[in-house]
Amino acid sequence: MLDKELLKREFYLRVYQYPNVIPHPTLERCEACGEAVNVSCCSYGYRILLYYLDSLTIEDQQTVLEIFNEWYQATPEYRSELIQKYNVPDKNTGYQGFRFPITPEYEIHREILPNTLPYQIKRYLQHCVINKSIIYYKFKDGIHSNDIIQRMVYYYCILLSSSKADFRKAAISLFDDELVLQNLNSLGIRIRLITKETLKNVIEKLFTDKYIHLLPYYQDALTSFNNKLTYPISTLASHINRKYLLLLKDEVSTYLVNLICDTYIPSKSTIELDFQALKDVILFCFQRSPFDTKYEEKKSNILNLYKKFKIEFREFIGSFFLENFESTSSSDLRDICIGILLYRERCKLHFKIDYVKIENFIIEYLCNVRVPFSVTHELVNQIVDPFPYFSKIYTNIYSKTKSSMLLYILFNKLSLENFKKVEFEEIECDVNLYFVAIYLKYYGVGHSKTKKYLKLIRDSNTKVFPALFCQSDLNMYNGINTQCIEYIDSTMGYRGLFKSFSDIGAKSYFRSISVYLKDKIAHVYSENLKKLPKKSEAFIKKYGDMMVWYMMSPENTLFSNELFQVLFQSVHHAKFLIENLQKDTREMIIAKLKASKSSPKRSITLNLAWVLKDYYAPKEIEKILSLTLESFDIAFHDINVLKLFPTLDCAAGYTLISSLYSNASISSLFDLYDKKDEPLSSDFYKMAEICLMLNVTSMTHRYNGQRIMNLIQLGFNDINNIYKDVEITTEEQISHLNSSILVGSRRYLLKSKLFKEFYFGLPSRTKQLIRKISSSDIPYILELEEQEAKGLTGVTNGQTQIDLPLLPNRIYEHIIHMVYYDNTVHPVFKIQLATVSRLFFNLASKVLTENYHEDYLVGYITIQDMSKINIDHPFCLLKKHCKFISFSDLKEIPMEEAYELFYNQLESFQINLSMYNFFIVDRPTKIKYIEILVSSDNLELKSFITLFKQSPLLERIDFCITVSWRKFQAFMVSLLQMELPNVKVINLYLNHNVIISDGFQLNDILSSVGPLKRPLPKFNISSVPSFIKFNGPVDKVNIKFYNFDLDRMKLFYPPIFQEIPFKFIKLSMENIQHALHMIDFIDDYTNIKKIELRFFQFSKMTVENVQLLFTKISENKNIKSFSTYCNIYLLSPAYPLLDEESWKFINMKDFKTIDSNIHFHRFDKSKDSWVQ
Repeated sequence: MLDKELLKREFYLRVYQYPNVIPHPTLERCEACGEAVNVSCCSYGYRILLYYLDSLTIEDQQTVLEIFNEWYQATPEYRSELIQKYNVPDKNTGYQGFRFPITPEYEIHREILPNTLPYQIKRYLQHCVINKSIIYYKFKDGIHSNDIIQRMVYYYCILLSSSKADFRKAAISLFDDELVLQNLNSLGIRIRLITKETLKNVIEKLFTDKYIHLLPYYQDALTSFNNKLTYPISTLASHINRKYLLLLKDEVSTYLVNLICDTYIPSKSTIELDFQALKDVILFCFQRSPFDTKYEEKKSNILNLYKKFKIEFREFIGSFFLENFESTSSSDLRDICIGILLYRERCKLHFKIDYVKIENFIIEYLCNVRVPFSVTHELVNQIVDPFPYFSKIYTNIYSKTKSSMLLYILFNKLSLENFKKVEFEEIECDVNLYFVAIYLKYYGVGHSKTKKYLKLIRDSNTKVFPALFCQSDLNMYNGINTQCIEYIDSTMGYRGLFKSFSDIGAKSYFRSISVYLKDKIAHVYSENLKKLPKKSEAFIKKYGDMMVWYMMSPENTLFSNELFQVLFQSVHHAKFLIENLQKDTREMIIAKLKASKSSPKRSITLNLAWVLKDYYAPKEIEKILSLTLESFDIAFHDINVLKLFPTLDCAAGYTLISSLYSNASISSLFDLYDKKDEPLSSDFYKMAEICLMLNVTSMTHRYNGQRIMNLIQLGFNDINNIYKDVEITTEEQISHLNSSILVGSRRYLLKSKLFKEFYFGLPSRTKQLIRKISSSDIPYILELEEQEAKGLTGVTNGQTQIDLPLLPNRIYEHIIHMVYYDNTVHPVFKIQLATVSRLFFNLASKVLTENYHEDYLVGYITIQDMSKINIDHPFCLLKKHCKFISFSDLKEIPMEEAYELFYNQLESFQINLSMYNFFIVDRPTKIKYIEILVSSDNLELKSFITLFKQSPLLERIDFCITVSWRKFQAFMVSLLQMELPNVKVINLYLNHNVIISDGFQLNDILSSVGPLKRPLPKFNISSVPSFIKFNGPVDKVNIKFYNFDLDRMKLFYPPIFQEIPFKFIKLSMENIQHALHMIDFIDDYTNIKKIELRFFQFSKMTVENVQLLFTKISENKNIKSFSTYCNIYLLSPAYPLLDEESWKFINMKDFKTIDSNIHFHRFDKSKDSWVQ
């Protein structure tokens, strides 16, 4: 151990020395070279506190923690003395901190900033204290301290920790700590969450002038609001104002405004809110509208607010505009007024003012403020006669945007006389839709100037062809595009335009017309097709051929699929259009699809195929479908699409289903089960059930394409037997069924009769395992339905009453304990059992709190989110925390509860640490069992040494190794050298896909340990993959043979079996044939008296194979007892190889069963006694 005085000097030098070029301890620079913290120039000198700590022993690290505590608890005066005393390098002390490779050019700056946490202290807290509540528990009184450093340490630890319970207290009290609030920026704290309990208090304080400067630190957490929390949202609405919203990030302010509007505006909302409370929200929406990228959201909110409060809305906005639109003092007010003008027509706003003043306001605003093109176009379009302003607009606005649409808007409002006055020919004319319309309108098709412009188009090339305009502009201002396109079409016709333009010109037209057509088609299809207005029918009939011709034209390379999707987005849409096409145009579609290298979206093709089936033979339809059958992009949005299957030849139909089943949209398919307006055909039900069956089994059974096609065909021939040959026997299959199928989001499973029959028919042991590992309520619901179907729910008709006998409470407790101990009982049933009566509730609470599975260190009920457990609540099943907990769960509970639990109650502890997460325990615990999850190959003993030393009752240490742990041998040597007084067992579990090159070489470890005063603990290898070496005094071993290679085994295992004096061995295998080979190995190379044969698949066992097993084992006279069973997971129940009836046909030879045909012992019939 190092001298404490030396460690103090090392600590203070690292915390407080930095160059005066950056006189602030929140920024780290190297004294030697002045470079930033992340460079490697001087890092070998351990100048960083954490790096230096990593070089220390755990005892020295604990001393550093004591030094930190002294620094933390010191008064400001004493802390200054400590800094002055120890913040001085002294070569005689052996200081290791800074080994200067060059002479420092910077003068050392040692000014102490009393109200700031040094950067190195914050890093120390992050890695060594935060999320270790048993350590920062010591800082719990810091919240009430007069010393700002102590309060800052408290807030820093709590607000960055995982404990939501501790966070609630800190988040509220922080508002009353002025000094800490002033230093939030230097602390680097951003509040990550606001809990339900603290939401109201935070809002009431945060949205005030006093605390509004704290918004940047809270705004990320504000997006955690839940729009179901109606009262807090009303609190938000009453406190929010425009000034506060403008301080937030745009996405946060948008989120909050949407939250308020979505809660109160809908007609179904029952929450009353005064219009007065929404005025600032309305003004904010108007203010951001001219600049907001989320224009449509603001538009929706403004229009919805207008619809809900029409009279109040118009009166308020009208008065506001008249009072402020001529304001020169505030740009915010001008922005709001511009936003109001953008909605003038849609909100029917009328202002009693000379409109010329409004036009002047618009012109001045656009000349001085840069806004998106779309806003410029909208505002200029509101000018009645642009001629008086033309020069100003052209010089100051058009010159910035170069927007052809803007010029079109201006020219379209000019009379022919004024048009001639603006000298149009001198304006640069781009090749685009708008200039075409201008020439046609003012000069006509045959005019020389028009011909000259068309020649310009023909002479243009792609290199000089400009982008026409933003797609967002098109979507927002379809009215302008519509006006332009209709004028061109009425003048030239679409075929005339195509013939006049080169490819370049046509593309310009295509860009515009696609949006125009989409807008028109969307309007037509929004109507009920059976009640189409005459004008809509006329539009379809007039433009139907044109739209298809446009799509199929070779010049159209930009929006073909996009428009195709709009035209055929549903069967009804497609049908109405196709009916109005000429035969040659329909054939154009077929030809285009056949020749296309890329096809439209699958659902669009299916719609088209459904419509064209009335005109073409199935073979032709199959050719259309074949274009898209390789992808998985489909939405089950139209029953008619699904009805396409029976109209096709079988091969095409089966191929269609084979490409649908794995899509996540299968839930939409089952939603159609609930449709009442149209009965579904038997083919549809077959399709749905087959898709689900393939979805369930394809991953578990890894079918190839042909096998899937065969299953589909068999399913349509015999739908009731689609699950006939489906078995769930392996760990992989059970895990897939649990994690991918039986999840809460897939409740449509409960609608499928065939799936439920399949699930109910699974072996009980398989369903037990699913219930054990499932975190969803689907298995629970299915179990209830199964029991109800079998009449096993225990529900009576209410006519018979039975007087139940009075039993001692301990009998009820034993019953409850048995249910809770059974990890195949779904947790929901366990909780419901506790609700039978107050007595059952108390007894269940006692059982759950006092007990856990000691073998594998898991609780009787797995808790998914420990932070939601409130042990003080009268209806909480846990009156105190369980005696078993993991380190990750310990971080989630309040620090006072965590501290009490860890030191005074805990018996079993599961921990997983990373490289710098030192875990320091400074007083004795009651821990008996520790499980260490090894997920870092650098894991060293020093991370755990205080935990081991402060656990005098420790009896067992388990290691679950999930990485290639290169420091395993060094760790075990150090652990054994500690000679922990009561440790009796060390269990080693190696994940099946991990390889440790040296294996478990216990002989090498023991030779490095040297002589010991205490007996060695027993070593059990709970699981080791095949072909991993091990040796030494192994008491028990479980070898898991995933890859059974008999020839390799004959070379690999004999030396191991001959060297180790096994008393017991467990062999985990896939099937019984592997077991027969292993018994020969045991007979040849060991004298083992007891073995276990575990099968980790529920594969079918025959009487003949099991009989061979008994015969083989009986021939090995060394074996006195053995066990054999099926067991998917080590912590799951063991099941006999055969059912009870089949065991009658087994000749057990020299053995007798001693426990449910799982455990067997050799019996000497001549002596009528067990063989010892």
